[in-house]
Amino acid sequence: MNELYAESQQQADPSKRGEMKAIYDSCQKESDARAREKLRDQLFELVNRYGEESAMAAWRKETDPAKRAELGHQVIHYAAYLEQPELAEEILAGKPVAQAEISLPTNAVPLPLTILKEWDFPTSSSDEKPDVVIRRVGPRNFELWTPTEGWLFNEHGTVVNEANVPRRDGTGREWHGAFLPSGEWITTDLWEGDDRLYLFSGKGTLVNSFPIGSIAGWARADLSGQRWVVSVAGGQDLRISPWGWRQQIDHWFRRCHLKPPASWAFVEKIKSATDYVESRDLGSRGFYLDSKAESSDQKSSIEVESAAHGMWVGLPTYSVSGPGESWRHTFPNGGGGNFGFFPFSSNIWIGDDKYPTRLNRADEHFRSWIIDAKGKAIGWLAAERLDDDPDGKRMWFVDEQGRLLKVSPDGVISEVLQPLLPGASGESAPFAHVLFPDLKLGFFYTKPGHLVLARWP
Repeated sequence: MNELYAESQQQADPSKRGEMKAIYDSCQKESDARAREKLRDQLFELVNRYGEESAMAAWRKETDPAKRAELGHQVIHYAAYLEQPELAEEILAGKPVAQAEISLPTNAVPLPLTILKEWDFPTSSSDEKPDVVIRRVGPRNFELWTPTEGWLFNEHGTVVNEANVPRRDGTGREWHGAFLPSGEWITTDLWEGDDRLYLFSGKGTLVNSFPIGSIAGWARADLSGQRWVVSVAGGQDLRISPWGWRQQIDHWFRRCHLKPPASWAFVEKIKSATDYVESRDLGSRGFYLDSKAESSDQKSSIEVESAAHGMWVGLPTYSVSGPGESWRHTFPNGGGGNFGFFPFSSNIWIGDDKYPTRLNRADEHFRSWIIDAKGKAIGWLAAERLDDDPDGKRMWFVDEQGRLLKVSPDGVISEVLQPLLPGASGESAPFAHVLFPDLKLGFFYTKPGHLVLARWP
């Protein structure tokens, strides 16, 4: 208590010290333990509130970069104590947050859509997201999975295979399943927590299964499109071949203690599953509260660390490291894992929702920050990132009105498109969820739980 009071007298504005001294004196005289604790909490709150006001005022006036950075760290610390994470955004912006907004064009070019396939996924409320996973499978295919079903599409949006998963009480973790372009598929957790991998033929026949001793964090087709890679939590990552005649003979060779050709190996232990996939397709990923993403050349990375409890909940810290500049920022964005580098650039974006859906809550909004290689904020967009543009430089974002924005690493918006469906407007207007701009295909929500695959000219 004495240390707290001494701190308050050092940090507070002289005009505030009398108020804190009165609380301190009352606390010293109070004999009731509960009343004394209440007074102590009041003093603690005043110390942090007045400390934040003092540090923020000094930060706004300071011109020396080093001193300003130190004051910024103090403000962020107070922001955590006071549960006011928005204060950290002003430190990131270097000015009032409203002044850092990148203005969106008011005009948009119509983008007529043609529906190819539709799904109705059950949801208990308009805010709940369906448990759906959509990912690219090489240059010409993509897939959609729920815990019990999967669909493989070609580059025209035509279904080329379907999977009906004989799921028991498991969900297949967060990835549910993964196709190869040839139609075979793999999954895990038919029974919750079984920590096994199950391989199915293109016709849906179970051809093999085996334990991996831990959680299969994610799996997908590798760059060759001929094998799967599996990221094993806390274990050895794997590369797995489809179960063919070579693997069957390999199996019998091993049972007879004979050594088969290395190319016939069914399961190969690898250093890291990320070495065998396109980093842009993989995006940010991780376990529990920590995630990371790499630059296009995989020489730089960005990581986010989030607190599970305590005063730092809601204030994740982002760290960028690489051969050039390295920096750290703490601010309230990124709960949905939507962050990473622009294509072949050291500039990054940090948004919130990796797979955006239309917002139905009036007190929330989209916000994606764009930050340069030195850690300086370029500004923020009222939009969320969807996918890369085929030009290999820019990316597509979706704003709260469902418009598609083509954005460069320096925050310049060069194109605005408004997706349209006949007879759909307002809340039923198409809202982009996942785009494949090079294929001119995308997944759109038209109402909660109703997802469509559509193409455009």
